[in-house]
Order: sequence, then structure tokens, then C-alpha cells
Amino acid sequence: MGHVNDRIVMLIFVKGIFELTSPCLIGSGKNEQTDIDFMRNHEGKAFIPGTTLAGVFRNYLVSRGIDRALVAAMFGQSIEENGETTLSRLFVSDAHVLGNCKNCFEVRDGVRLDHKTKTAIDLGKFDYEVVKKGTKFLVKLECVFRECDDIAKLQTVLFYLLDAMQKEKVVLGAKKQRGFGNGKLRDVQILLLDFTKEDKKQEYIEQWIHFDWGTFTGNINVDELDRKVDLGIPEEKTMKIKVPLQNVYSLMIRNYRNSRSFAEKSVDYTQLCSDGVPIVPGTSWAGAFRHRMKTIMEQLYESAGRTTFSDLAREKINDLFGYVDEQKKQSKISRIRFHESVISKGKFVKNARVKIDRFTGGAAGGALFDELPLYGGDTQLVIEIKEAKDEDIGLLLLALKDLMKGYLAIGGETSIGKGIFSGSAIFLETDKGEVQMNENKEQDYFRALYNAICQSK
Repeated sequence: MGHVNDRIVMLIFVKGIFELTSPCLIGSGKNEQTDIDFMRNHEGKAFIPGTTLAGVFRNYLVSRGIDRALVAAMFGQSIEENGETTLSRLFVSDAHVLGNCKNCFEVRDGVRLDHKTKTAIDLGKFDYEVVKKGTKFLVKLECVFRECDDIAKLQTVLFYLLDAMQKEKVVLGAKKQRGFGNGKLRDVQILLLDFTKEDKKQEYIEQWIHFDWGTFTGNINVDELDRKVDLGIPEEKTMKIKVPLQNVYSLMIRNYRNSRSFAEKSVDYTQLCSDGVPIVPGTSWAGAFRHRMKTIMEQLYESAGRTTFSDLAREKINDLFGYVDEQKKQSKISRIRFHESVISKGKFVKNARVKIDRFTGGAAGGALFDELPLYGGDTQLVIEIKEAKDEDIGLLLLALKDLMKGYLAIGGETSIGKGIFSGSAIFLETDKGEVQMNENKEQDYFRALYNAICQSK
């Protein structure tokens, strides 16, 4: 069956630099370097596949409530979706890394913990390869609009997508809810060729024929794209919480891979760093908070007389933090996101330790080791909750109070005083800026949590 009115009437070429503002993990399915290797091209350089970018773009637009039919018009659809196949109007190229990629990789360790004992599950140790914060990728997009298209709507969708990338709202790859995959689109160039303009038609055709991604220059800015159409996007219901913290004593989130900056210290393991800068990864925050919030919910449900308090608490925590049930083949993405935290003004101090034989009281054979923990320093914990309910905030505040008072420790060696933080203020980010949490607002959130528990069955 032939297509009617499918003549190309407009082309839009977009080129920009996507700079990572946090580490990024896009698995290649290979395990040559680690258990999960990052995507590499034939030269061994990192790249982001066009399929990954297109999938992220499409999912973001759908998640923001844009009409699925409009998204299908932009990205095409398969015969399984609507009984017919349509061609995508947006063509997404692979995003290749810019500059020397030799030092853009780093390896992170992970471990699966038993939520009851906080100890490692047997065979639960794994590692994965990420691309560092600050790595830059060249993004190239091409839009082909035809006479039968609603070009005004599709241009508005393109504007909304580019604007979101410039505002760091589009997140890539795995472990997105644990602080990975943030990035910002900058240095955007857009070339718009509108063949319906008779006075420019021949000039635009020549530009199209001789088009070269390496040499083209844009003729409009992002804000000049047609964006008059109201897409009916609902208000984003995401709550962002920021908590300034101080490392009270020392911190040890272990890294057994000595970086070159610590090689001269000859230690067995160090505090985790990225490019020599100490960090608390989102995975560490999430693990500690999940365990503490589950404990709090169990205690609250039990005090309310609920005999199934453990099941109720697990259901609530799974709703917030997500879960994977391999037996039932069910899963749910986390609604709560922990950003990676950078620690500044801290100091590394080498410690020598020894394991003591409990029977003799002397040193155990071969058990002398050196570590390099971080002492002191300031950081900021950033948490986002999608579709946040007041009772969700109330529960999170209880766990934050424990963290700020030193009752919730982060990382390893917490039984000997490491991983304790202190804080005095909690900030909520709103459209008007950051607002400090006051006692009255806290009580409102706690009351909402109390009511939710009383109404539970």
C-alpha cells in the first residue's frame, strides 16, 4: 500500500556535547574486564549506542505523560503495538566519546547484602565498569518531517527533549536510581531546512546534498524551535531533598583497587574515590537507608498492633525502593533516587591494623594489614522521590534524623566507629528555590505517616 503525502518538507540536524555529571554504566553483555563491561567500539573506546539513546528518549517522553500516539509518531511503532509499522521521524546516531578515552574508565565493586544481617551473601561479590564523570560524548540527531506529519507538534516534542537534556533531566544507562547516568547537553547546534520556503528551497537542497556532520553550522537555537503546541504535560511530582553533612570521624567504603594517587602508600585497601576524589556512591546510601527504613516500618506497624508487620513493611519498602522477584519474574523500578556524594576537605590517614587470635591474645599469622580511611570532610546527600506522598517523606525524615544524629552509619567498619555523619538542616527544593524544613512541616509529614499506618490492613 502506497503512502500519501509522504514528501519530505523539513529536515532538522542537531549536534551537541553530552557531558556526564556522574558516572555512567551501559553494559555491553561482555565480562572480559569486569563482570559487567561498558560498551566499547572496535577501537576499544567508550560509546553510547543509538538504540540506547532512542530508548531513553522515548521512555522519558512517555514517563512525562506525553500522548503515546504522538510519541509513536516521533519514534515510529512496530506491528505488535498498533497493527502496523511506521518509520521513526527521529534518527539517533551512536554517541562516541570525545578526546582520549584511555583514562575515562574506572571499576567499581558491588556486593549483595543480607537485609537482616547486613553481611555479604555467598557469591554476592561483583564488579562493573563505568565511565567517569566529566566524560564527553558527541550526540547527533536527525529529524525528517513529511507532508503528512503534524510538524508543529513534532517540533515541540523535539524542543521538550532537548530542553530536558540541557537541564539534566534525561538519565542514561543502568543504576539510574543510584546516582549514575546524569549528564548535560551543551554546545548545541541546530540546522533547520524548511523546504516549504520557496525563496530558500534551492539553498536548503544544496545544504542537504553537501551536508557533513563535521563541518555544518547551525542556523537556529534550541529556543527558536516551534514550541507553541501545548502537549498537556502534567506537573512533575518529584520531591528533591538536600542534606549538608559532616564526616564526624572516619569513613571507609572499601576500594581494593589502589589508584595511582595512593600507590606510594602501599595499603591493602582505601576509601572509595573517583579520580582521586573521595565519594559516597548512591548504592551505599540506598543500601543503608533501605535497611533502616524497613526496620522503622516494622517497628511502627508492630506498635500499631499489626500481626503481619513484617509483610506490610516489606510491601512499603518495595514500593519505594523497587524489587526484583526472579521466581515470579516480577520487578519494579525504584521511586527513590540517591545521588553520588563527593566529600571535600577530608584527609587520608594511613592506619596499620592486625587481627588478634582470640585464644592466644597475640597477632594472628599473616593478618597484618594497612588501610587508608578518610578523616573528616563535608558532603551533601541529595535524594529525589518520584510521586512522593507525605507518608513517604515522613518515613524518609525518620531515617535522615538517625543519620544526622549518628545512629545510622554508612560504609564498612561501622562497628569500630567509622561512617558516622552529623547534620543540622534539611532542605526541600521547590520552584522558588531551596526551603529549609521547619518543625511544623516535619510534624505534618509524621502525622501523614501515622495516619497511613493506622489505616493499613
